[in-house]
Amino acid sequence: MKTLRLSSSDLDQLVWFDRISSMTVEDLVRRLKHLEPSNEKMIIGTGWHKVLENPDRDVIEEVTVDGYTYVVDFDAKFALPHIKETKATKEYIVGDVLVTLVGKLDGITGNRIRDYKVTFKAPNPESYNESYQWRAYLDIFGCDALDYYVFQASHRTGSKKVVLKNFQIITQYGYFGMKKELVGRIGELVDFIKTHAPEMIKESDDDYSR
Repeated sequence: MKTLRLSSSDLDQLVWFDRISSMTVEDLVRRLKHLEPSNEKMIIGTGWHKVLENPDRDVIEEVTVDGYTYVVDFDAKFALPHIKETKATKEYIVGDVLVTLVGKLDGITGNRIRDYKVTFKAPNPESYNESYQWRAYLDIFGCDALDYYVFQASHRTGSKKVVLKNFQIITQYGYFGMKKELVGRIGELVDFIKTHAPEMIKESDDDYSR
């Protein structure tokens, strides 16, 4: 059987492809192959993830990570997750392809997943509804709900100062038929890859017909 390994975030690339008129097929292929370099906003988001993963104090007002200084300009309290930064995989058979979907999340407490997000505009809860990443997380980890911890940041291009000025939690819940929709989206992505990037699909000697 043929095999394909995807990250949960790859599932949302088709959403962006449909939404951004300037994105080409070649752009999407590069994203799926993870060949796109990190931009400044992505680097800032990664830095703030590092702060929350291993905070060195109970109250954070200002902290510097990877050359960026983060200034917290809001009041909020939340407990850290019981389990931090964990990864798991789950396999899905889509036609003649065995897809291994990788989920790497920021934390789990009980039966709830936590995922940190940094945005540079006012958070729009509806935009998170379209994502298949949280659906994949819930299915991979067998959880009932995912809480997006969304931090709104202000940053001037070229500056090393990032002001975090707002925070809110946006929750997504599992629902009946979610897995069917998830597998459907995986199938759409497999079809795209078969047509435009078949080299991503590997041949396997293992027998998965049992």
